[in-house]
Amino acid sequence: MTKKDNLKKEIQYQKIGNVYYPKFDDAYPSLGFYAKEHLNYLKENYPRKYFNLIKIKQYKNHLFILNCFCEQLFQSKMEEIFLKYPILNGNEIKSLSMNIKADVLNEYVYQTKEVIYNGKEFKITK
Repeated sequence: MTKKDNLKKEIQYQKIGNVYYPKFDDAYPSLGFYAKEHLNYLKENYPRKYFNLIKIKQYKNHLFILNCFCEQLFQSKMEEIFLKYPILNGNEIKSLSMNIKADVLNEYVYQTKEVIYNGKEFKITK
């Protein structure tokens, strides 16, 4: 955990994957797109697993980590595309990004496994 002085208030940062995210002890992290999708998927398809998840005190943190993982994965795949195909038009970029997002959703979000971050790497539970 890294600490930075910001206007005489200390903000703590938590490194998740390759990105530092601010950590506020008194607030839950907001749920991003992938976390919301996962929560809705469980609620609709696995209600028991959904209710077991929301009973856990740190469930929003678990979902935040899933969202960080998926967003970083999406960004790295988009970067690979731009390096491989430097000249793309807007429609091609939109189509490729939609395909990558669908792949990430299908592989990591629309399933019952949990993404865990141990401080060095992301792991998917079995």
